[in-house]
Amino acid sequence: MSNLERIQKIMKENFAFDAVSASSSLRSDLCLDSLDDCELRMAIEEEFDVPVDDDLADKWLTVGDIEQFVKVAVADREMQGGGA
Repeated sequence: MSNLERIQKIMKENFAFDAVSASSSLRSDLCLDSLDDCELRMAIEEEFDVPVDDDLADKWLTVGDIEQFVKVAVADREMQGGGA
């Protein structure tokens, strides 16, 4: 399962969104609020076993931004010898 598919699964399970693409805006398209942001961050941390810094997550505008964050965070973790 790709990172995007795993993120889409999180969006479906936690927020009941069936159709989410990389270009979906977290605010405009999905109408996530600050409480949803916290829930999303925790779900990303749990699913990908990576820490999510609040300052970085505050810059997420789209699902694609989350996908890019996950790609980099997982690569960094694997370079440091960690892994899920």
